[in-house]
Amino acid sequence: LTVSKANQTPLTVTSANSVVWGTPLSLTATGGTLTGIVWTKVSGSNCSVTSASLASTGGGTCVVSATISGDNRYNDVTTGNFTVTLDRQTQTALAWGNAVPTSVDYLGSATLSVTGGSGSGAVVYTASQQSTCSTASNILTAGDAASLCEVVATKAGDTDYLPASTSTRTFTIVRIAQDPLSFANADSLVFGDTLTLFATGGSGDGALSYSISNAGTAGCSLAGDVVSVSTAGTCVVQAQKQSSSNYLAGTAITQTLTVSKAIQSLS
Repeated sequence: LTVSKANQTPLTVTSANSVVWGTPLSLTATGGTLTGIVWTKVSGSNCSVTSASLASTGGGTCVVSATISGDNRYNDVTTGNFTVTLDRQTQTALAWGNAVPTSVDYLGSATLSVTGGSGSGAVVYTASQQSTCSTASNILTAGDAASLCEVVATKAGDTDYLPASTSTRTFTIVRIAQDPLSFANADSLVFGDTLTLFATGGSGDGALSYSISNAGTAGCSLAGDVVSVSTAGTCVVQAQKQSSSNYLAGTAITQTLTVSKAIQSLS
């Protein structure tokens, strides 16, 4: 009589089929008739198997198998290939760089930076849809003063790490100084005449106002932007452009007017 070896009961892997890489995974299986399970790594560049423990150094997959050797009664039994997914890790916290400001001037810009994060993923800066500011690469360009400007930085994931984002950074857009203002009208007139004041420069849509800074010896008075005088002499007028949504109030400027005597006429 010829007596053949019997097959062992089937061997089935009971370990989890995924693990975050860097976390050891205990390899387990049930079945078989004999004892002495031996685990073998079949493939995977970022993993290793020691005894019944799987270790990993990066994301990807690791294929293992388990075998119980036979004896003079039973054949070998194996699980066949079993694939373990090595899940990506969470990145270290991504935070705004210390040099990133919290306020930006209207028409100005700021350089954005972050610290932390993990892996080789690129960092992208994104302004919210409601924001008037904009980003290009790592440069923030301000919108209107006092308008909404919210930016989030995101470091992309790679084969080893999940994506990560910073908290939302809210930037205050502040008003800026106006361009200088200057008088463009003449600085002298003859008694009996009037002079229309006209200033140029400044910035924004704030109102341009004129006033008498010192009525002086000429006794100047003002109606709107028209100067009248009561006698020959001098007086000082002032111009100032008011603030607007994006600009601070302009610096007031003054001009000294010289009023000459009129020439009498002979009848």
